[in-house]
Amino acid sequence: MSRRSKEERQQEIGQVALRIIGMQGFHKLTTSTLSQEVGLAEGTIFRHFQNKDEIILAAVQELEKLLFQEASSEDPNPLRRLRDFVLFRLQVLREHPEVRDILFNELLGRTSTEEWGQHISSILKRSLDFVKACLEEAQEKGIVASDVPTAMLVWIVTGVMKGASGGAPHHLEKEGMSRMTPKQVWTTLELLLRRTL
Repeated sequence: MSRRSKEERQQEIGQVALRIIGMQGFHKLTTSTLSQEVGLAEGTIFRHFQNKDEIILAAVQELEKLLFQEASSEDPNPLRRLRDFVLFRLQVLREHPEVRDILFNELLGRTSTEEWGQHISSILKRSLDFVKACLEEAQEKGIVASDVPTAMLVWIVTGVMKGASGGAPHHLEKEGMSRMTPKQVWTTLELLLRRTL
């Protein structure tokens, strides 16, 4: 078995740190837990990172890679760009529940480091700005009603994404929204957005 390069090992540690933070909480991100999950001696972690802050930054970089790895669509239709975003993001959130738990857990942002909270806020803002821009353009082009406040439409889109990714309250999950395919979710969401005309 070949040795991994420093960059590969750093990426692996960042991925595991992201999973620990999302699934177990920020307080569980210790060098002991991390080394066990990665399969390295505890001291070996710091051959790859100088301190815990660098490990947290690696986790943030892995989060950004997952969420933004697919460049946004260049489609001139803003609703199709939004569709591409929703379909891709739902796929990521379903395949990586730790990402869903990080993005939709406000408590996690408050109980972590200030730097982590700032990074998560920046990622959320980037995503919300994209959704808002698509919806504003769709309103300007008459694809979506302009008499519905854009902020309300953003809430609708993000709320549907949260529920469809498995983040809905358990009593609502009986309806099975998280069992719908991303394409089914988008079709329903698009009908709702267009119905506002």
